[in-house]
Amino acid sequence: MAEKLKRSWRRWASPTVKMLVIIVLIGVAWSVFSPGCGGGSGSKLMRVESDYQILNQLLKQFHDAHSRYPTEEEGLRIFVEKPDDAHALPNWQKWMDALPLDPWGQPYRYTVDFTVSDGSKISRTKGEAYRLISAGADGVLGSPDDLTEDHDIHGAVE
Repeated sequence: MAEKLKRSWRRWASPTVKMLVIIVLIGVAWSVFSPGCGGGSGSKLMRVESDYQILNQLLKQFHDAHSRYPTEEEGLRIFVEKPDDAHALPNWQKWMDALPLDPWGQPYRYTVDFTVSDGSKISRTKGEAYRLISAGADGVLGSPDDLTEDHDIHGAVE
């Protein structure tokens, strides 16, 4: 009886253990090679890019509706909160329930006056432009890990 039980246990356990090992290996491989899994910096950068696409689309729609981008004072809050000066935007509407946070839990910054990589200053007076900023992992603006994206009414600023 004990020998029969031992043989049936081996027949059952061997394929089950093999299957569990295979499942674990697939899970490990998936987490290592899939950019959307895990907390790697690649997935965080992809999330910032995705958030920038959403915010850029909202800013474009705002521009189309109001013939201007939000002021720096209005910022991205304009999509979730009615401005103090209701006369400035009489047909204001709420576009989002909440603003996205960057992968490090910080709010994205929006500015209209900035300097691009070639040293030229971009400001509201030179054209309707804006910059989206994530302060990056250290949470400090102006540090090397900041992630920025510059746009004007024609698209991305090089």
